[in-house]
Amino acid sequence: FKFYNYGSMLITSDSGGNTVIRLNNIPDNDNDGVGAYVYNEGTIGNSSAGYTIRFSATTDAKIDNYKTITNTSSKGQTIYLGGDTNTIINNYSGGTISAPNNSSAGTKGAINTVTGDISTNATINNWGTITAADDTINIGTGSTINNYGKIESVDFSSGHSIYFKGNNNTVNFYDGTLLIGFID
Repeated sequence: FKFYNYGSMLITSDSGGNTVIRLNNIPDNDNDGVGAYVYNEGTIGNSSAGYTIRFSATTDAKIDNYKTITNTSSKGQTIYLGGDTNTIINNYSGGTISAPNNSSAGTKGAINTVTGDISTNATINNWGTITAADDTINIGTGSTINNYGKIESVDFSSGHSIYFKGNNNTVNFYDGTLLIGFID
């Protein structure tokens, strides 16, 4: 599955839906190192809760983001990783992944994995901006964050910019890093 967006894909309360892009149980069948693929040069957004992009039990999924992926609901999640393996998220310079109003317990974050079904071996490469109202990036087990851009928890007094739900994770900060919030 390969998905390319150059315009706007939005779910609002009027349109009803739960997830803009939902990819379940998609393996890398052609052995090119990429299972499900999302390429974004436009806007992918959700304002009616739920998820913007959801990977469940996928293998080798990849996102290349050059513009905006957002969820503006207080109960929504922008990128959800559940039971996935080897997901790669590239947020390039000028790209934004955001959850500006997200404050609902348990569903926080611009990038989130849930405790009972955590992501394994995810890689997040950020040259742009990843921002959320609270708990910006929640990662699972054996994951790596390479950051050259901005990772921000708007509620930096209590919100995490990076939160580990599993173990054996690596975070690399390179020149250009701006981290707002704390790491737990």
